[in-house]
Amino acid sequence: MPIELTWLVPEKILLSRWIGEISPDDMRVAVEELLIILDSASELIHSVIDLGDFHKTHADAIRVYVESPVRAHPNRGQIGVIDAPGDLQSLLDQINRAWQRRMLRYFDSRAEARDFLLAHDHPPPLDPAHCSRAER
Repeated sequence: MPIELTWLVPEKILLSRWIGEISPDDMRVAVEELLIILDSASELIHSVIDLGDFHKTHADAIRVYVESPVRAHPNRGQIGVIDAPGDLQSLLDQINRAWQRRMLRYFDSRAEARDFLLAHDHPPPLDPAHCSRAER
């Protein structure tokens, strides 16, 4: 499977490894698995996405994730991304703006992402630069 989900910190932080090329069908399976985990959780579940072995994805695969109920799930925590290629970083920045939240952050290592997520165990904050005055 091109997207592997395992626990980095049991019941708290998921590790999602993207390997090779990610198709829309691969993303659909990952979203279904993630929804099962989020639905059964009793607290926020954060994620670390490791793109070290990632090669490319189809735009429709990203769309599957962006348009899924995952981002608005009440148990969806923040997301740390490591080893993101430059072109993907700009796409992820666009996703943050579209979601009006600083949900995705970049880190140099799994350990750095893990430590940040454990220290900031709260929902992704609203991004004041992209929210209406009432939401701030």
